[in-house]
Amino acid sequence: MNCYGIKYELLNWITNFLTDRSQSVRIGNSYSNYVPVKSGIPQGTVLAPTLFLLFINDVVSCIEGSCRIKLFTDDSKLYQTRDGNNNADLKISLKKFSDWKAYCQQKIAFKKCSHLSFGSKSLTGHSYSFCLDTPITTVNCIEDIDIT
Repeated sequence: MNCYGIKYELLNWITNFLTDRSQSVRIGNSYSNYVPVKSGIPQGTVLAPTLFLLFINDVVSCIEGSCRIKLFTDDSKLYQTRDGNNNADLKISLKKFSDWKAYCQQKIAFKKCSHLSFGSKSLTGHSYSFCLDTPITTVNCIEDIDIT
């Protein structure tokens, strides 16, 4: 956070806010034992949106050449505008994105991933090889924030 100008007392305050946290689960009137929280941002707090933005702010450094990324809350859309079959930028960006997620102790939800092509030379019906050799399905339509 120092690189964003957050220093000294404010940095110490945020560090204390995020340190030594614990949580339990409530089902009905029953509670689990408390367990330590080692990562993540406390949801429902005033600081949560700002801390989340600081957390994901460097994801754009993963994006190469003709690729772009769109972010909305915790969803990411990585896309590329291209002519022909040159997808080197996309493969590099996917690998860097995967590495960034691993560095942040997150995993890519491959079940939520899909490939969509636009244009007259669409690749409809083909499987598209994703990073880490995990195949994802090519689709004709993607629902985005409950809009198809």
